[in-house]
Amino acid sequence: MRILLVNPNYYEKIYGRSLIKMAINRGTTPLGLALLSSLAARAGHQAELLDMNVNNFSAADLVRAVERFQPDFIGFTMVTPLCGTVKRYVATLREAGVTAFLVAGGPHPTALPEETLRDTGLDYAVSGPGDALFLKVLSRDFDHRGIWAAAEETVREGRIQTPALSNLDDLPYPVYRREDIPRYVHPPLTSRNNPVANMETSRGCFADCVFCNKKIFGRGYQAKTPERVVDEMSYLLQQGFREIHIVDDGFSTRTERVISICEEIIRRKLSFPWYPNGGIRADCTTPEMLRFMKRAGCYKVPFGVESGSQRILDIVGKRLQLPQIEQAVRWAGEAGLETECNFMLGLPTETEEDAARSFEFAKKLRADYVKFAITIPLPGTRLFALLESEGRLLSRDWDLFQYDSDPGQLYRHDRMPAATIFRARWVHGLPLDLIKVIKNINQAVARSKFGD
Repeated sequence: MRILLVNPNYYEKIYGRSLIKMAINRGTTPLGLALLSSLAARAGHQAELLDMNVNNFSAADLVRAVERFQPDFIGFTMVTPLCGTVKRYVATLREAGVTAFLVAGGPHPTALPEETLRDTGLDYAVSGPGDALFLKVLSRDFDHRGIWAAAEETVREGRIQTPALSNLDDLPYPVYRREDIPRYVHPPLTSRNNPVANMETSRGCFADCVFCNKKIFGRGYQAKTPERVVDEMSYLLQQGFREIHIVDDGFSTRTERVISICEEIIRRKLSFPWYPNGGIRADCTTPEMLRFMKRAGCYKVPFGVESGSQRILDIVGKRLQLPQIEQAVRWAGEAGLETECNFMLGLPTETEEDAARSFEFAKKLRADYVKFAITIPLPGTRLFALLESEGRLLSRDWDLFQYDSDPGQLYRHDRMPAATIFRARWVHGLPLDLIKVIKNINQAVARSKFGD
């Protein structure tokens, strides 16, 4: 089989309106597709990864790539705001006479598989982890749970249960196109060296946050062994990457495992900057772990704080106490690590007083970086289901579900008007963001080899 795996061109679509583009990059590695490409090759198929985003490709470029490669299957990865983009790609391919099977996986097809197929014109959608199901799709064995097929006016899911992957160490290393690797460049504010590779060391998260989609990896926890993690790090460095960002939802779930990974990096005398981009939990943090992370090359740790109101943290299912957050941020600073604290505005039942507590708490933490984002109710989350059930979801236009969207177009908040949430973000949150950015940008540019 000939398989073309496509990362849509999403940079302008999702981040085009951002005012802090110095902290946002086009060069993010499509880890999921790179892993599927490797799985396909290991099964004897011929796979090619087309990263339209890093290359800034158009739909016409996609058609040319398909005409050159002549794939049997074309697979897209898809988040919610890219539903319309994938729909346009499908229409363009069909107009060009392409007869390959068109498949999509990712957060949006997992949350809304039937609607995804009806909206986009795709032939198949995969919901949940794609590792095991992907090979079933390639063998045209579609009658499996998690594989959804569009046939005429109906959509149906397969009946056979496919066992989940039991050992993450069995996964192959991700495979990227050699010519693309130098393009995975992050701006100086978010990296120390380029190019940068994303990496997965574990799956799952035990928390139950109302704003998070748990439908792919669930609330269980699976992890690669420390030796396998560092083997993969060595492989990525050999491929030409110079920095690694770990994207796990629960990287620090087992602090002793993090320490073992760090010890293995140190033992092998690997020297490279890395950053747990997916964040670490304040209640899964120890001074010893943070010191080991610093010794092993980690330079910054992000914390998902979300709110400075304990009432809001309890309501959204964060399972954290404010003193735990303060303590963890302090420990990270004492270990010599830069700290990043991320907040959300417009969480359920949040009031202006709660938002004010968040701004005051952000100042109290004295982190190196602070970010305030407006809550977006993405499909697959408990928040989306709540808003829909209460008639407060205002739109299913997925083009609007993007970075810095106007919440007033998406939902009615139960306590604050949309204008209040938006004003809080821009009048109070953004200045805190910018103060931290300006404070660090000169140092970041000076230490970077990519001063632009």
